[in-house]
Amino acid sequence: ASTRPLSADFSVIMLEDPADHTRNSKRMRIASEIFEERGISVHPVALRGEAFGKALDAAVLADWITYALASHYGVPDEETPLIADFKKRIA
Repeated sequence: ASTRPLSADFSVIMLEDPADHTRNSKRMRIASEIFEERGISVHPVALRGEAFGKALDAAVLADWITYALASHYGVPDEETPLIADFKKRIA
């Protein structure tokens, strides 16, 4: 199923941490590039607090938002071309 109608009004919130490993920073940068190439706006949000708290907060927030939106829009949990492109670029 095409996600073009959904992504027309799509924005991405990137949770960033200055303490991230360079490999993770690269993934975030590449993901942002992929989204922007497709006309999707990217909004970085800096995480604050202690390491464990930041990681837990970010993971829980991202998982629940992703799950709720996918469920709402009926998007299957199978791999999409966007995810395949991301994996290829970070390899």
